[in-house]
Amino acid sequence: IWTFLPTRLVVDLIDRLDPEAVVYYCIADFEQLTSQPRAMAKSERMLLNRADVVFVQGEELRQRCLPHPNIHIFPFGVDTSIFSQQVDVAPEISGLKRPLIGYVGGIHRHVDFEVLERVGREIDGTLVLVGPVQADTDVDALRQLPNVVFAGPQPHSRIPAFVKGFDVGLIPYT
Repeated sequence: IWTFLPTRLVVDLIDRLDPEAVVYYCIADFEQLTSQPRAMAKSERMLLNRADVVFVQGEELRQRCLPHPNIHIFPFGVDTSIFSQQVDVAPEISGLKRPLIGYVGGIHRHVDFEVLERVGREIDGTLVLVGPVQADTDVDALRQLPNVVFAGPQPHSRIPAFVKGFDVGLIPYT
């Protein structure tokens, strides 16, 4: 079992399924994000006791998961160094009507399409979506808006050129 949620439900599932291995990827201090911090702390300790390996997003979370003997720092998958390079705005968006409101990432069921459609209808500018559209995702309403541009999937090395052109960046997750 591979989990990033340190909840009691996950611990109970581990107990019931008795897996060969348990991996806990600690991506946040969930104790700070819940209305029941004591219960979360207790279930996370239980999960850590059952985990064979723990991945953490950074050093602070590594410290939080100690004294587990098998912790590895595995940061989120963005190479921030590419954003310090001088780049020109991506030609696909350089001539579009401003402001450019952009999103970079997968276009999937976790995206709030109502928000994007509203932005597309109400702005006097352009909404740019950079990333792949999952096959089971209905984007027909967005495609009908004349000021919404689907730039498609892009290599990681080109992302800074798109971001440089954005006036506003969105993370429109539900």
